[in-house]
Amino acid sequence: MPYSEARQVILKNGWKPVPNTAPDEEMGVRVPHFRALGYAEVEACSGSGMGYCKFNFQNEKGLFLRVITQEAPFKGYSSSLDEIDGAIVVN
Repeated sequence: MPYSEARQVILKNGWKPVPNTAPDEEMGVRVPHFRALGYAEVEACSGSGMGYCKFNFQNEKGLFLRVITQEAPFKGYSSSLDEIDGAIVVN
């Protein structure tokens, strides 16, 4: 499932994004892409390989939910992050 769709389900079920305010350069090359999409909950992204990223949420009981994604080429593959549909949920 694309992260954008999973995120909608997570938010509709009462989870709130846990914002990460660390500088982009400390969190990986893909982080600015997700922050530009409004995903303040992005914790970090790997700099190579499958392009894994971590996103964090918290519910009203104080429980945390971490979502792991990997880079995914949707709607025609391109090496530019601006031209792909983000990431797919893997965990």
